[in-house]
Amino acid sequence: MIKRLIGSDIDLMAYSRCIENSFQQNFYADPAVLDLNCERWELLVCGDYEYVMPVPVTVKFGFRFVAMPLFIQQLGIFGKDDDAQVNLLFYRKLVKNYAVQTYAFNERNSLDVVLPTRKNYVIAKQDYDFLSRKGFKKGRKSDIKKISGLEMSSKMADIETFEFIQTHFKGLNKTDEIRSFVQFLRKYSSKLHFRHVYAGEKLVSVAVLTETDQSFGLLALINDENFKNLNASTFVVNEFLKNNIADKALDFMGGNIRGIELFFKSFGAVMTTYPVIQHSRSALLKNLFKAKFLR
Repeated sequence: MIKRLIGSDIDLMAYSRCIENSFQQNFYADPAVLDLNCERWELLVCGDYEYVMPVPVTVKFGFRFVAMPLFIQQLGIFGKDDDAQVNLLFYRKLVKNYAVQTYAFNERNSLDVVLPTRKNYVIAKQDYDFLSRKGFKKGRKSDIKKISGLEMSSKMADIETFEFIQTHFKGLNKTDEIRSFVQFLRKYSSKLHFRHVYAGEKLVSVAVLTETDQSFGLLALINDENFKNLNASTFVVNEFLKNNIADKALDFMGGNIRGIELFFKSFGAVMTTYPVIQHSRSALLKNLFKAKFLR
């Protein structure tokens, strides 16, 4: 039986333990990440936290509905394994009891339901020399050979880091969205990895990475476009792979934009997909009057 829990009814220790030991391990499902990015979040639970499904909830004009927060890519069902029957029960509970605008499952959720999918790219754990020989595209190999004068530091984020991100972050249209992202990075910085790329004393690129037991995730890669010719993005990804890919996979955490997709593939990344519930505003309005959990 799947039950809905809200607020103090959620056993955060049991929830965190389920996420940490889950087959689907996911940075986005961390309670701290949910707290920082969601207006509020609820939980669907099967058994004694054997399987869990975090549900981000927002309120507009007095209506409550489910929508993926700006900085959370995938959520879905987490548990000891990927059970398609259990996943289907969660899916039915979600769509029956919530008005859903958008909800993204994770790439390790098998669903016997036809849903739109989004792309993600991942490099599996492997020997770097093999990856660079067999996986890297010819053009990427050429770019790597041309790189010079760059150095990478793995220091903790500081004022310089956040000012750089605030100034150079691309992909968000609104100033307040960039500010919110930087605020999130500040609050969560102790659990993130930062890579700084310098040309002499000039900071030209910052990579922000997450880490789970199974993989690293490239949360953001920010560059100073004035130094685009230095290929700092190629440099930081290649250096990170050189030092880490033998121990853990690298999840690029995206790939739906064509140019970015080609960049990821050029390092030998393989496409994965994750299912998404997407409803138009008109469909959402219809669902608002059908859903049970409106209070």
